[in-house]
Amino acid sequence: MKKAICVITMIFFSVAAIAQRLEINNVATVNPANKLTKISTDRTISVIHEKYKNSNDHVFKVLKDFHSQDTYLINDLVVAIHPVQLKQPLNVDYLIKQKAGMDALSKNVAGYNSYIETINGRRFLITLLPAPAGELWTYSYFTADKSRTKTIDGMMPFDATDSAKAKATLYDLLKSLKFK
Repeated sequence: MKKAICVITMIFFSVAAIAQRLEINNVATVNPANKLTKISTDRTISVIHEKYKNSNDHVFKVLKDFHSQDTYLINDLVVAIHPVQLKQPLNVDYLIKQKAGMDALSKNVAGYNSYIETINGRRFLITLLPAPAGELWTYSYFTADKSRTKTIDGMMPFDATDSAKAKATLYDLLKSLKFK
């Protein structure tokens, strides 16, 4: 009886894990531990307005313009995931150059941070853009597949009070990313 319950439980969790897997425009899949739900641009803006009453308007504009068709809700946070299929591969040092460009643009922003980190064998450029009190902070990320012809970039706005949750959610998402 215990074995049967164990087998049924394992099957249930396997099916639940498979159901969570999400394909992103035939470029990649994500399978985060937390539920990922695709949301519309209007829903994105309303979620941010509801959750962050005094948030900065530039985040709304960025999310609206930033590939809004690829916006999701995960762990009660909005995240944009943008896949791209390139015709030509990126340069080998694409992450270093992109980091240098981001660092130059943000050199006068107090608390700005960017780093290249390897997660599950894949290198990511991750940036943290803090904001004044009452405004939304933003994580952004970028990576490419081994051939450097498929990329995923995105952003996650969050309130400073949610910084630990945002970082954990971002890493959960990035760990689950697999290119096709």
